[in-house]
Amino acid sequence: MPYKSQEYKRSDVFLDNCLVIKIKGQTRFVDEQYNILDNLNDYVGCDQMYKLSFLNNYDGNFLQIHDMGHIPYLENLNLSSIDINELNKNSLTIFITEQVIHTDSDYCRLVLGKTDTAKHVSNSISYNTTKTIWSPELDSIETFVKKNKLTNVSVCVSFDDTTNVYKDRYSFRLYRNDACLDALKNLYNSFEGPAHIRPIDIDKKFWCGNWRYSSHRHLITAYASTLDTEYSWGFIDNDLKVLENTWFDLEKFKFKDKLVSRLNYLNQNNRSIDIPITSMDIDSNILDDSKRPQEIPAGPYDTNQYANSELFKNTFCSIVNLSTFAEPFPCYDEKALNAIFNVRPFILCGPPGSLELMRNDGFKTFGDFWDESYDNELDHTKRLEKIFELINKIDSWSIRECQDIYTEMIPILFENYHAIKDPNI
Repeated sequence: MPYKSQEYKRSDVFLDNCLVIKIKGQTRFVDEQYNILDNLNDYVGCDQMYKLSFLNNYDGNFLQIHDMGHIPYLENLNLSSIDINELNKNSLTIFITEQVIHTDSDYCRLVLGKTDTAKHVSNSISYNTTKTIWSPELDSIETFVKKNKLTNVSVCVSFDDTTNVYKDRYSFRLYRNDACLDALKNLYNSFEGPAHIRPIDIDKKFWCGNWRYSSHRHLITAYASTLDTEYSWGFIDNDLKVLENTWFDLEKFKFKDKLVSRLNYLNQNNRSIDIPITSMDIDSNILDDSKRPQEIPAGPYDTNQYANSELFKNTFCSIVNLSTFAEPFPCYDEKALNAIFNVRPFILCGPPGSLELMRNDGFKTFGDFWDESYDNELDHTKRLEKIFELINKIDSWSIRECQDIYTEMIPILFENYHAIKDPNI
């Protein structure tokens, strides 16, 4: 397989600029300069997704991408005529094992860490937007597919395109087949189970852990920070820039005053519940979304510390901040699984329909105990308000009430825990 020599330098250190390529039974690891690698030791996230998921034993031809934004080294990858014939005859499946970016802003080249055009990418997409949405990762795949004249390609992603935003948009087939979740379930199976759970040990109402930055995590963590919450936050925004780039009109937001007050509180009360961190400033644009405190492990799925039962043992409910929020693509990731692994109920703060997606995958949620209608709210501002209302409701309960409700939840919590180990889910 010939590889064209190109150089593309990127300043971020959290994305794995490499590919796993398997064609006709031969697997190659390729870096962004098209060098063949002996192993993936320097690409922690990609290595975990490959070794721990079904990809390690996948029989067909596939290409694994663990990256975000436009991917120049994929776009310029030249396959041999022999490989092209094989892929067109027997198909190629491309697995994206990182988060896919969606935006409805004006088109720009979005190579994270290399360009500032990302500052102009929107941080929200309304649910009824369809034709104007585009994805840099899917664009790069389309370029690669057309350049190599591939005619039999499927692309697997972690999100659910419930409104058919991308239907018939590309020359490849797009569907949800989440290799990342499969790898994570195997990762959790290698961990020691949670410590013995006793409702009487609960003395805190909320748990809210965060590593990577995003604006919705900023808002939700700030709102919970002054309540009875164990939280982790390592970012500083003294000028409250996050409020300049929110998707909603702050003046009309139901919780305006409380939110502003708590954002100021969070700036003065950064905290870590997992590993010691040094706080970093944010600029309040999409480039922030690749920022993590420097002490965070390089692999995005080094969850052994993050899922450690010591972090959860005295808390009642986990506030799970997913990677995305203000967009119409249901999804979930290791953050929800961390709560499930630790036998905890959770509020899922993400795109509409994400709780329903988890239920479709065989997990139980908590509509018998509190209002989960926020998951059905398509308006992102109203959904955030409903989440804040639910947080307020739980905060109004006494610790004894939390202990009693937790006791009632135990059958569901352990059903979810065992579902992680079920190979059919």
